[in-house]
Amino acid sequence: MKTALLALLGDQEIVKTLREVFGVDQKEKELQTLKEEVAAQKLIIEQQEERLHDLEQYSRRNCLNFTGVPENPDENTLQLAVDLAKMANVSLHRTDLDRAHRIGAPKPAAPGQPRPPPRPLVVKFISYQKREAVWFGRRDLRKAIPPRGSSLPEGSGGKIFVQENLTRRNQELMFEARQLKRAGKLWAVWSDGCVPKAKKTQQAPTVRLRSKADLRQFE
Repeated sequence: MKTALLALLGDQEIVKTLREVFGVDQKEKELQTLKEEVAAQKLIIEQQEERLHDLEQYSRRNCLNFTGVPENPDENTLQLAVDLAKMANVSLHRTDLDRAHRIGAPKPAAPGQPRPPPRPLVVKFISYQKREAVWFGRRDLRKAIPPRGSSLPEGSGGKIFVQENLTRRNQELMFEARQLKRAGKLWAVWSDGCVPKAKKTQQAPTVRLRSKADLRQFE
């Protein structure tokens, strides 16, 4: 019986008849249509996610993160931002700022330490031009003496780092890119206008990094 059944299935006319009886061809067409619709919907979702990410990053373009800024319980974060700008050779007034605050909840000091490490300070500027001026003066800030009357102690500038306010996705992308740089696979990694970028060698063209897939060419 098995041999007879196999013989029947080997007959193309019988197979064609069975496919017509059970509507196999129609179901295959419907399945292919569904696959195409799912792929189209997936593409739309990915495009929407990309737009949302770009909007989130754009909303952060007027912000800068300052790490290593000494923290005090009664500090005035807006005045701190003004003082930091002055150390970067930028004249800034409180009216040039939207807000300034520490990131995250306060943490207890580690065992053997007199105080916990300072939380990052995020500053949002009213003007992108002012933000850019401070960004380009960040190296001067590290060598500068705090202005008279500032709550910042002398010598604190050398411990302060300024970073662009990147989305979590771009932060993770920058972290992986820096790992490749440490491994000697990239010459430079940086962000410019909140856009992660990299160069394989000093003479190589600059590559804009939009996703982790862009890093595969350097692995």
